[in-house]
Order: sequence, then structure tokens, then C-alpha cells
Amino acid sequence: MNVLPYIHTANVRQLFINLNEIARKLRRDLRIRFISLRMVAVFAAVAITLIGSAGRDSIIYAAIAAIYLIVVTFLTGMFLASRLTRPLTCFAVLDAIFVACVLYEHILGTPITNDHGLTTAGLVIPFILLSHIGMNLSGRLIIIFSAIVLTAWVTMLGLMAFRHEIGEPGTFLDAFFNLDLGLALSFGFAAISTCLLAVDHSQTRRRALKIDQWRHNLARFFSPLVVAHLQEAGNALDLKRRPAAIMFVDLRDFTSYAETTPASQLAGVLAEYRRLVAGTIFAFGDRSTSSSAMASWRCLASRPLQRTTPSELWPARWN
Repeated sequence: MNVLPYIHTANVRQLFINLNEIARKLRRDLRIRFISLRMVAVFAAVAITLIGSAGRDSIIYAAIAAIYLIVVTFLTGMFLASRLTRPLTCFAVLDAIFVACVLYEHILGTPITNDHGLTTAGLVIPFILLSHIGMNLSGRLIIIFSAIVLTAWVTMLGLMAFRHEIGEPGTFLDAFFNLDLGLALSFGFAAISTCLLAVDHSQTRRRALKIDQWRHNLARFFSPLVVAHLQEAGNALDLKRRPAAIMFVDLRDFTSYAETTPASQLAGVLAEYRRLVAGTIFAFGDRSTSSSAMASWRCLASRPLQRTTPSELWPARWN
């Protein structure tokens, strides 16, 4: 029932205030959940970075991790204070830069004579942060993060191969097309798969919203049973001529009654009327609206006609 015409303006204002408060609390809860998941991914990446720095220049890795944590903390505070525009994009770019710095130390930060291959810890970091960004189900963020990481990764491999070519001519191809390039391509394939999953989720969500809007529009004119039948049949709806019973019900002298009755009492009468009429019609028929009602029977083949007397449908007080 549409009760807005019978609600005082102050009550409507309070209703919207309450809805805004609920929306604000929901946004705050979502932010807290997002930050919690993000901090778990950040600390996991930092811990793996420090653990994987054993046998290498630990001071440089510790400095990279410290700077990363400081910037993450600053951006998180800005995000919670709602002072950061495009926060998810900023986080994705920051994570990609952190991964690029770790890759640089593994690939280019060591002399050419040393082992500059990726360790297990260094390889895990890009995939951890990719999984975290993929949880947002945003194809744009996945593309931004993976593009920065993959571009930096392949570029560093090319520079390392070029350094080998300078030291030993004729070794560029062997130095470039190696296991590290395969790992970079594996990261690219994982990013593509994650992006396709996010795009498919977005499309599915849009279709679900469209179907829900379609059901909402149909529910304005048909009962839930008819709406479900129309949705199930779709374009293959089989229209047939069949016997049907149509009944119209209206409140006698409702217009004059509404002009002289207080709004609160009128709303109560309509609520009771609709409860009684709609309950009975939905049990046997199709639809009821406003102060009048229309019911149809035998519109669906699965609902056979039932012989019912008026006394079985309506209590004596509505006669």
C-alpha cells in the first residue's frame, strides 16, 4: 500500500534521515572490512619480502618494506577520512610500484655475475597482491595493477638480457627467453583470468539487476505467481484462450469517506482492507490495487478454477 499521502511531512523527513544513517553505517562497515582484508594482504607481502631477503641485501628490502608501510598507512588514513579521491586506484598503483621495486632488487639490483633470478618469496608477492585486488571484482583495477607490474617485469628482464649482451655478445636471447620470462607470462595469464572473472561478475550483476527491475515492474500489475510464470516462460510464453473469472471489488462511498476521515484512521482502514482483500485474492487469484481490487482466476493453466461462494471469501463486516 502506498501510505505516503497519509504520512506527515516530518515523518517522511525522519524516514529519509534514518535511511541516510543506515547507508552511512553500511559504507563505514564496508570500508572497515576492506581495510581489514587489505592490511592482511599488505602485512603478508611485507613479511614474505623480509623473509625472502635472506642471503641478499636485507637493508634495502627492509627500507622498501618500511616506505611501503608508511605510504599504506597514510593512504589508509586518508581513505577512512574520506579525503582520498579514487582510493582503490591509488592502492592498486601503490601495490604495483611495491612489486616493481621488489622485482628490481631481484633482477637488476644485483651485479650481473650474481644470481638475479626470482626466489619463491619474490614470486609469491605479485600473486598475493593480484589476488587481493581481484577480490574487488573490478576489471579496471586489475588491468592497472597487472599492466604496471607486467610492463616493469618484462622491461627489467630485457635490461638484464641487454647487460648480458654487453658482457658476452650473442647471449641476449638466451638471457631473455628463460624461466623468469615464463613466470612473468604466467602472472599475465593469471591477471587475464582474474580480469575475465571480474568482467563476468559485473555482467551477471547487471543482468540480475535488470531482471529484478523487470520483476518489480511486473509485480505492479500481476501477482507473484503470474510474475514467476512470466519469468520462467520468457519469450516462449504460450498464449492460449481459456475460461477465466474476473471480479472487481470497491469500497462503497470511499471518496466521500476519505474527505471527512482523519488521515491516521483512513490509513488504518485501507491497511486492514488491503490485508483482507489481498490475502484472499492472492490465495485464489491475481491482483489488488488501491481502494478497489481486481481478481482474475484461471489465467494460468496450473491454477484451475475453484467454485467459491462470496461468503467464503469475505467476512460479513465487508458486505
